[in-house]
Amino acid sequence: MLAEQDPGTVITGATLIDVRNGDEVENSAVVIRGERIVQVGVKDQLKIRSDARVIDARGKWLLPGLIDMHVHLWDTDRLPLGLFLAKGITAIRDPGFSVLIMRLTAADLSSGKRIGPRLYFCGDLLDGQPPLYREGK
Repeated sequence: MLAEQDPGTVITGATLIDVRNGDEVENSAVVIRGERIVQVGVKDQLKIRSDARVIDARGKWLLPGLIDMHVHLWDTDRLPLGLFLAKGITAIRDPGFSVLIMRLTAADLSSGKRIGPRLYFCGDLLDGQPPLYREGK
């Protein structure tokens, strides 16, 4: 379906946190089409299609997804990555571990095989001589 034809989803009534200036926007509306936010603002000032799906969020807060910049995914097969999403964390970054494990985990997340946040990773763990970290711990 073309984006123009998609009536979209509208989250209305929440208090929106504008992270650019720190303002709290009461009775806000966020219009989403596909995977994109196309409008944000005060509900009465936006053009919202009458056939859009409406989610009433009165009494709730709306803020951008959080990013956890330092997560070690040692046991990715047992770690419930969906818990990050439940707490509002939509992206995580592992600062150093096995590139192979990170690539496989990222593939599982992007394919939908596992539920969790977007995963960013840096590369192999940096260590000294003698190493403090052992593979297979």
